[in-house]
Order: sequence, then C-alpha cells, then structure tokens
Amino acid sequence: MAIAAGLIIPSAAPQTEQQLRAAAHLVAAEIELARDMAITYNSQYKLTFDRQANRILLVHEGQNTALNQLPNDLVDNPASDSTHRITDLSSAPGLWGQVQIAASAEFEITLTPKSEIVFGPTGDPENGKSFLVWLKAGHGQWTRYITVFFDQKTGQVSVGAMNGVPPPF
Repeated sequence: MAIAAGLIIPSAAPQTEQQLRAAAHLVAAEIELARDMAITYNSQYKLTFDRQANRILLVHEGQNTALNQLPNDLVDNPASDSTHRITDLSSAPGLWGQVQIAASAEFEITLTPKSEIVFGPTGDPENGKSFLVWLKAGHGQWTRYITVFFDQKTGQVSVGAMNGVPPPF
C-alpha cells in the first residue's frame, strides 16, 4: 500500500497544480470580463463568488434596465440565462470538479470576507477596495491553494503562487 501511495500521490501533484492554475485563470477572466463590461456599457456589473454552489455569477446592477439582458455569447452555457452568466467551477472542462472556491475578500488595510464585487462605469470597484479570491484543490495535508487578486489601484488581475496556506478566515 505504501508503495502504491508513493507512486500515486506525487503524480497527482502536477495535475492539482494544473487544475488550480486553470481555475485561477478562469476566475481572473471573469473578473476582467465584469470590469470590461462596466466600462464598455458605462454601468455597474456585479460578480458573486458562491462558495456553496462553487460558481461565479455575473449580473448587471446598473440603472439602465436594458442592460439586464446580457449579450447572447456570454450566456451560452446551460446554467446561465439571459440575465445571469454562471461559471460553474464544478463542471468546468478540465477541472473535473476538483477545484473549489475557498474564500473571497475585499481589502484596503485589512481583509474583510466578502462574496461579491461591483464594478462601476470607470472599471473601479464601487467600494474602492481591492479584491482577493482563494481557490483550493486536494484533500487533507495535500490541499493546495492559489489566489486571484484584483488590484483596485492598477485595475490589474493577477494569479498568485500555489501553496499550502489556507485563507485567514
């Protein structure tokens, strides 16, 4: 058994890293999309990170109700409808349900748990704070995390390094 575990566990590590990186880039793309839509349509768009359902939800939040209908090419998956873009990490191709949203938070000086970010017409978060999302994969001592960071000052989204450090809350 020990020999079999020794062969299986090391070979699973690269797969876990690839899945985490792929999921992190998917999350980064969703953040960039919400920001770009807010700028393009001069309105507010909200991203919600639903830990329980392991999905990301994009909706229009602005005053112009005509924008509540998202462009057809954004709602082309079975989970979405005309007013909600849903990115389900549990069923994303290549992730095989292995990557989960561990936590999300806004911050300036301190981290505050928060499940949503609203981008305004200038592409800045409505609350003026940066945002961080933790993703996880693996189990027990083999659990690994990766972060996706939206920097409010620069408007850039970056993917952090994979590590074994869980979110602080």
